[in-house]
Amino acid sequence: MALNISLKNMKEKMKTIKILATTILIIIIIIAIAGIIKFNFINDDIYIRNSDGTIEKYDEAKHGNGSYHSKVMLKLFNIKTPNDFIIHIPESEMTCKLNEFIMIDSTEMIKGNYTDGVEKGIVVLDNLKITTLNINESKDKNYFIAPFFVSNQGTGVFYYLGLFALDTKEMTVNHIDSYLLGDRIKILSLNSDGNKGHIKFKEHSIKQAMAEEPNEKKDIVIKVTAKGFSKN
Repeated sequence: MALNISLKNMKEKMKTIKILATTILIIIIIIAIAGIIKFNFINDDIYIRNSDGTIEKYDEAKHGNGSYHSKVMLKLFNIKTPNDFIIHIPESEMTCKLNEFIMIDSTEMIKGNYTDGVEKGIVVLDNLKITTLNINESKDKNYFIAPFFVSNQGTGVFYYLGLFALDTKEMTVNHIDSYLLGDRIKILSLNSDGNKGHIKFKEHSIKQAMAEEPNEKKDIVIKVTAKGFSKN
């Protein structure tokens, strides 16, 4: 009789333990599901900082290796892409990534730094003078010209007119060609007439020192094709 009572008590205890274990498991599952729902569907108040300094909502941000996007491409062309605006340094094999907005004479421009061995320099592009062209080579490409200058450890500040193609499908800017305008010039205006670039600037006269403000006006027209520049 005592043995039967003991077995009965043991069965009741085992049943109670099973019920308790099942209850705990159910609670754990509910908490896990609630956490997943919170993490995936209620992230409106969660923000992260990207590598370029921008801040985005968690659900709208790219993560891992795809978290970087070019703030220059975003601001200039409203394109969110990891592809940077790249300048090819004229008469060299070097390239420069434009990744910083700066102010020069109260005008916002975009700047990049480059290094090639012991040579270090900067490239600055006047994005406010970006001028579109009427070149219809591809429905996905928009051609434009813009002035930029290159400066290294030397005394020269060389200005160029750059020809570029914005590929809206690939979300890239291709630097096609460069046209040398001069050393330490002052650009006054840049306009386009179909497939021609019309640029006005001041350069130093023969009698002037290079440290002086240029005072000799120059007005040139440059023909543009999808492959590059050719002066009229």
